[in-house]
Amino acid sequence: MLADPLDLTLPIPDPPAGRSPSLAPSPIAALLILLLITFAAGIIRFSHLDQPCLWGDEAKVYWRICGTYAQMLEPLKEDGFVPLHYELNWAIAHFFKPTPFVIRFVPALSGTLMVPAIYYLARQLLQRSTSLLAAALAACSGFLIFYSRDAKMYSDTWLFVTLNAGCVLWWLRSRSTTAWLCWIAAGCAACGLHPTASVVVGLSLLILLTQRRLHWKTSICWVAGALIIISGPVGYYTKFNLWN
Repeated sequence: MLADPLDLTLPIPDPPAGRSPSLAPSPIAALLILLLITFAAGIIRFSHLDQPCLWGDEAKVYWRICGTYAQMLEPLKEDGFVPLHYELNWAIAHFFKPTPFVIRFVPALSGTLMVPAIYYLARQLLQRSTSLLAAALAACSGFLIFYSRDAKMYSDTWLFVTLNAGCVLWWLRSRSTTAWLCWIAAGCAACGLHPTASVVVGLSLLILLTQRRLHWKTSICWVAGALIIISGPVGYYTKFNLWN
């Protein structure tokens, strides 16, 4: 049987009782369907991305990134936001004119990539067919579409939160170093985009504690990984940010 490129180390679940195995999509068919759904999601999110004009908090994104790096950091000292989203947009704005399309590009791209990310998370627990349905719902979600076309950091935060949740399930199943590092990387990115993402890292502790065979080495690895993930926001809010 062909391996599913997005299954990683997961076993392929058997079809439910009474259902013909031939009705379940093959790994290649599932991949093609996922690519089609992702392409459709991208069209929805990128179409007329420059409309309407920047407004409200979106205009503040432009205001924060239109100067030098030091000028960008200065107002962030008084705000409750972590800087990763603004740093990324500041870097992009130095290569491309910061039009509404450019400022909204990262959220739109993140919203598009949310579709395979949702499939990946669902695939840790469910069959391919159910995971494809979850991906399709994400592609058509009005909530996700709206924030994918908003210049703030919410869409990219949710993308890495989803990846973080999927990676911790992958790691706890496989116990591989690669999975552990992916969990840490996704967590660092998520918490660097918005501090509330640390809640998901905390929820991973519940997943850890409900493991059937919890080894002390796994617990130590989780603690080490969690400390690495939250060290960025903790250092930022205690040593730099004056919002509190």
